[in-house]
Amino acid sequence: MTRKVGNVNKCVGTNRTVQICETCKNQFFCSILRKFCSRECYWHSLKIFANPYCSTKDTDTEMRRRKNISSTMKGVTKSEQAKKNISLAQRKIKHPHIGIPRSPDTRKKISEAIKKLQSETDMLKKWMISNHAKPNKAEVKLGLILKQISEDWRFVGDGKLIIDGKCPDFWEGGNRLVELYGDYWHKGQDPQNRIDLFKEQGYETMVIWERELKDIEILKDKLIMSLGVV
Repeated sequence: MTRKVGNVNKCVGTNRTVQICETCKNQFFCSILRKFCSRECYWHSLKIFANPYCSTKDTDTEMRRRKNISSTMKGVTKSEQAKKNISLAQRKIKHPHIGIPRSPDTRKKISEAIKKLQSETDMLKKWMISNHAKPNKAEVKLGLILKQISEDWRFVGDGKLIIDGKCPDFWEGGNRLVELYGDYWHKGQDPQNRIDLFKEQGYETMVIWERELKDIEILKDKLIMSLGVV
């Protein structure tokens, strides 16, 4: 049962309205304003316009072709020969710079240019913003622990703080930093190098390994003792 409210026919007892599909002209009920009653009617409407997602203007044929491909390949496991053929085909698509040996002078110039860009704070911040840098799960966990110690600690690994071309993870607004080293990504690295680098700029740095996050209480006591927070 419907009743007219203004210029819209509404269903009694619900917030759904009676609408007319622009393709099939049938009535349908919906709580939001829609032009089509189904996806099929939407695709049929594209016959009037050029569909940018199809190689042909015949949308019915294109839909049937896609459905046939989808149903044919569903649950199919590729043979080793098929995988090998796909791999060989992909290898033919070569990047213009891949496989081309560079002279030592060229490599040196590229290295110096990259280091120069990395030393520019504004450029690094633009890179971090364009990469949409956000804290990972481990950094979020460590950030919560630091917040319990002091509200001054905040995540700056998204480019908010650049020191000598490096971006630390956490900063308390003064001269203290906390770096989080992942067990996989920083395997074999010496954290003392990063500590010495920041020390030259007047910062005291504490490095936490990802595996230390397994025992929060021990890590919290370690942070309190090392950072001198009571």
